[in-house]
Amino acid sequence: MDSSVSANPLSASRLVVGAYTSEMDGTAVGLSSYQLSSDDPSGLVARPVVEMASPSWVVAHPSQDTVYAIGEQDPAQVHAIGIGEDATLTPLNASALSDGAACHLAITEDARHLVVAHYGKGSVASFAINPDRTVGEQIDSYTFHNWTGPDWARQAGPHAHQVVMDGDGFWIPNLGGDVVHRLSLDGDGRFVSLVAPVELPAGSGPRHLVLVGDLMVVACELSAELWVGQRDGDTYRQVALVPSTYRDRRAEPRIYPSGIGARTTERGTEVLVANRGCDTVAAFDLDLTTGEPTLRQEFATTGWPRDLKVHGDRLWIAGQTGDRIATYVADPTSGEWKPDFAFDAATPACILLLR
Repeated sequence: MDSSVSANPLSASRLVVGAYTSEMDGTAVGLSSYQLSSDDPSGLVARPVVEMASPSWVVAHPSQDTVYAIGEQDPAQVHAIGIGEDATLTPLNASALSDGAACHLAITEDARHLVVAHYGKGSVASFAINPDRTVGEQIDSYTFHNWTGPDWARQAGPHAHQVVMDGDGFWIPNLGGDVVHRLSLDGDGRFVSLVAPVELPAGSGPRHLVLVGDLMVVACELSAELWVGQRDGDTYRQVALVPSTYRDRRAEPRIYPSGIGARTTERGTEVLVANRGCDTVAAFDLDLTTGEPTLRQEFATTGWPRDLKVHGDRLWIAGQTGDRIATYVADPTSGEWKPDFAFDAATPACILLLR
């Protein structure tokens, strides 16, 4: 999770921004990258954009010399891109996915495979990472069949929305079925179902989650809530369910929680969630003993905050319709978040920070 990064806000020297291009009603042309100043992170140096269709999620290889992006077009692709110390991007190769509407990907802890989530079909796909960091052909696919929910406009079928690595397996929130699945890969990169899924309230629509100690905190897109589960053997049991915002969740426009992150400081553990619709960020103090999140601060941010990254005492927000990346810094004593700097970015969808 993001809280594991250094507390030094300048420990990141490179920034990669995934975005939506024209086939997804975006205005970007591909994947952007920036070199950050060691003295002042607002001193961004933009590098040439790598053109590709809607690279909406990006992850870094542990070596930090390669990033992987999924193109959310149909059919979808996984791209391997080299990244230099000055943040210059160099395309390496791309591999086709059997399904479309890919929305998220993650690297296994041994860095041998990529796992991609497909929102549209409610499936996941696996790929090998070659020794030269390029991506191999698709190895396997696993579909979460027959999962639906009461919100028929959004839950007529399964929608895999994220992949979160955890030990020898990974968790996949299924927005369409109100569950979080756990799978693993065998030695050949094929999927193995480990346990029964974690069940969330009907109509909650789990989108993204973070793991904090023995707690799982889930941003529920359809109910505008945070669900907290306590680890119980090989599953999680609910210990808290709270609104993701101070705002009236019954009012228009509808509120859709999206990005979620966590950090641990001397003050304790904090969970942050971006709320699209009301366009805010909510900061919760999380009690690691009871699992209870307490909303401490909520502040306005850029339009349709799709992604959120916590990096030390700095918070980065990608505003998809605001065409902007906004940053905030936390007061070291009170923990209150205050605006820092912002810059224009065409329909940003994902933020990746590298050392």
